[in-house]
Amino acid sequence: MVTVEVWHTTGVDAHSHLFECYSSRRTKSENRRPGYGGKPLCGECSHWADSRTKCMHGDVRSALERYKQVVNSTDLAATTKWTYLRHAETFVRWLEGGFTPGERVDSS
Repeated sequence: MVTVEVWHTTGVDAHSHLFECYSSRRTKSENRRPGYGGKPLCGECSHWADSRTKCMHGDVRSALERYKQVVNSTDLAATTKWTYLRHAETFVRWLEGGFTPGERVDSS
């Protein structure tokens, strides 16, 4: 699956980013405009994105668990291990859409 620059056309109510999707195959390059154009992702690109995200989610979670084992098996200080793991977990949360950098958590 090859990704291309995000593009849209005036005649379609969606944007695309996969070279293989139906919209990409049938739209002439001279009719493409760069960017999202305020339009949602086309159905086919959305399907592929969802599939990749689901696959990636399991892969990333597995990698995080392996990383935790490696970090915990080192001679690093407990506070250093905590810092390493906290940042890795935050990154995975960001990948999963559960964290936005700069947002404050309401403590009330």
